Amino acid sequence: MLEFDDFLPKQLAVAFELREHQQDAQEWLTKIRSEGKTIALLNLATGTGKTVIAIDDARSVNGRTLYLAHRKALIVQTRTKFRQFWPESNPGLWLGRIHDHPAEHQVICASVQSVVDRLEEFATTAFDYIIVDEAHHAPADTYVKVLHHFRPRFILGLTATAERPDGRSVLDFFQDSCHRMTLEEAVRKGELVPIRCVRVKTNIDLSRVRFNQIQYNARDIETTVVIPARDELIVRTYIDHVRGRRAVVFCVNVRHGEEMAERLLPLPIKRT
Repeated sequence: MLEFDDFLPKQLAVAFELREHQQDAQEWLTKIRSEGKTIALLNLATGTGKTVIAIDDARSVNGRTLYLAHRKALIVQTRTKFRQFWPESNPGLWLGRIHDHPAEHQVICASVQSVVDRLEEFATTAFDYIIVDEAHHAPADTYVKVLHHFRPRFILGLTATAERPDGRSVLDFFQDSCHRMTLEEAVRKGELVPIRCVRVKTNIDLSRVRFNQIQYNARDIETTVVIPARDELIVRTYIDHVRGRRAVVFCVNVRHGEEMAERLLPLPIKRT
């Protein structure tokens, strides 16, 4: 299946300049590789450009590269970034029914499940560099199976949060080799805008929501979180603090989103 980007003209190499914290991360990666390390984790706040660092580092190694994630939207989006920042790598997809031949692409952007399902088709030496996005999932069985199969020169994990609900340590998996920039540091350095927030605590109990090492059970989340009184509290908090301003509400599923929209639609929007 062709994606929209497949119909665009092929791009030539693009020059891009890393920001200071990205340069620091890149220099750290170069340094630890020179010391013989073969695995590392970038634990940087959301919005600070982890993917760009990974692409630039993979380009510097210039070997066959496998990018792994578990969400289709993220995989397709990252393939577009590879095309933008490393177009000569001719990034391909290994996702669902799409199986671009690795020999024809220096970079393969893949879902971890699609790789697991056809792992026997890959030689253990098929890739020199592996990027694991949302690397807090790396200790999950599917990721472990993939990463134990391959023998790359380097593995790089990317995450905004190194904590896992099941208590398994991501740092143990990445051998405590970690470069960090917290949300607070990112704001202080001007990489992210300051946060002003109001936190509303509700008494829902997530302890019984099933977790399969990668994501929460959708039905459990719906029955636990979607409570009319809680939704009303969310709407009331919006009215009390930012009434009329544009807002985004992250919901459990489409039905929950439609229900929240019905609660919010009667409210006027403040035009700016």
